[in-house]
Amino acid sequence: MKHLPNLVGSGRLEPPPSDQFSLVLLKREGWFGTAYFLERREKREGYAYAGRIGLYGGHCNPDETRRDAAIREIREEMGLQSGATTIVSLLRMNGDNDHQAATEGEIFTHAWESKWGSPSVSALKRGLLVHRNSLNGHPHQPGRPVVLRRWFNLFFLPFGWTKLTPQAAYAIIADIDREHAQHERDRAIGKPRLRQTAAASTGRPSTSWA
Repeated sequence: MKHLPNLVGSGRLEPPPSDQFSLVLLKREGWFGTAYFLERREKREGYAYAGRIGLYGGHCNPDETRRDAAIREIREEMGLQSGATTIVSLLRMNGDNDHQAATEGEIFTHAWESKWGSPSVSALKRGLLVHRNSLNGHPHQPGRPVVLRRWFNLFFLPFGWTKLTPQAAYAIIADIDREHAQHERDRAIGKPRLRQTAAASTGRPSTSWA
């Protein structure tokens, strides 16, 4: 588990449970690279990182673990059915929430592996958009879905890196770092290089829309 320094230097390391958050990095992996599914945050006054590209997710309820909150956010914001075996913890970080109060949380990955019958990138994006539109005016309505594509170490994005929120940038870099670390471990024991996914290591994620 990676422990990253506080992003804004608030100095508070142990906020109360209500100040916990869970974020989810959605991705689809295949022979033609990785597609990360992000959201464009709404441009609202007083909204942290307004208009920038960030991760899905939100704050934990007082009676929730971070993993439980991530599963709930996947269902509420993305319209996906998910269980504890379909998400993998990526990293923990400290920072400020939307009210500029110190908080700490965890980022998880939820991945689809490219195989026959699995949804395409465009189908997944379309599903996210349809679910978003169905929540018009609802407090849990997420921003518009945005896809960032990666082919090995080449990125194809319709926006600059400065448009990413710090949490999204950290998550993508940590995900790439974990993939490379797995490759090095496989090479050390003589295994052929295979793309490691959450599906391969923890079970197949559901691809059904709620």
